[in-house]
Amino acid sequence: MKNIHGGNIYDNKTDLDFSVNISPLGMPDKVKDVIVKSVDSINNYPDMECKELKDKLGEKYGITPSFFLIGNGSSEIFMAIAHSKPGAKALIIVPSFYGYEYAFSNAGCDIEYYYLKEEDDYKLKEDVLDVINGGLDYVIMSNPNNPTGALIDETVIYKILDKCLKYNIRLILDECFIELSTGKSLIHEIYNYSNLVIINSFTKTYGIPGIRLGFMVTGDDEYLKDVSKHLPEWNVSTLAQKAGIACLEMDEYPGKAKECVIKGREQLEDGLKSMGIKVYPSDADYVLFKDNKNWYDILLQKKILIRDCSNYRGLCEGYYRIAVKSAKDNEVLLNEMRKSEETHEPDR
Repeated sequence: MKNIHGGNIYDNKTDLDFSVNISPLGMPDKVKDVIVKSVDSINNYPDMECKELKDKLGEKYGITPSFFLIGNGSSEIFMAIAHSKPGAKALIIVPSFYGYEYAFSNAGCDIEYYYLKEEDDYKLKEDVLDVINGGLDYVIMSNPNNPTGALIDETVIYKILDKCLKYNIRLILDECFIELSTGKSLIHEIYNYSNLVIINSFTKTYGIPGIRLGFMVTGDDEYLKDVSKHLPEWNVSTLAQKAGIACLEMDEYPGKAKECVIKGREQLEDGLKSMGIKVYPSDADYVLFKDNKNWYDILLQKKILIRDCSNYRGLCEGYYRIAVKSAKDNEVLLNEMRKSEETHEPDR
């Protein structure tokens, strides 16, 4: 598993980790304080139903609390979804987060892939509708996409939703990065589309990947119950629940994080383009670029970790993803890349 995700700071000596995409503002102080003050609560078992957290989520999104299912990170929920219907047939839009393939393949599902095209800057187009048919049980995609950062046009999403509804296909829409983009969540459409399942996480927006806290939303109560059967009891720790509640009480934080992302992304894109590097349009807190230099190894020598995307299905050698961090950290990365350009680091 260590080679298919970012964040492997344990096997690499790093000063800066650009391989994971979380809020450049980092964990809010309020969340840290709540975690520290809640340490004594680990003497008790956590609330198995996560009632207070669901109520807070309901308040934030204007959604009935019982429509939420809480997981130990969104990855656990994807695994539960896959195992709720083993042997199902799923269509995955790629390149995308490897966790989808990992979960559904481990549940013995038959997976088909729709490959986004480089000539379209890896943006999802309407021709995906041609491969959505009655033989599918699931369509799985993310908005914005990971690792490209591209948002899906709203008209395209609704056409996909309508066709999935027509053929009784569940659309699993990963919105883990939506709050750090200019995109609009489809969470309220669960009332109009019984086949829509929204996945989100506290990890990215609030910069707390070590807490492991995600959630699923659907208007199909029976389906939610089916998925919940594939989660262990007490799957969400007391500290995670406390942290999530604290996050949801910080109304202004996501907006501030998004502002920081927009400025930082522009800084990175401009810097990369000035070096003649191919940059793909992004609306997320990360940037995908392509170059013939082995930037992963070059930067690792500088103790900077980035994401080598050569093992993404649909990509190849020469693709890299970098997270948007603070202006200071972004400049450190760009300066090291400029120095490497000046010293004529060898190509692959």
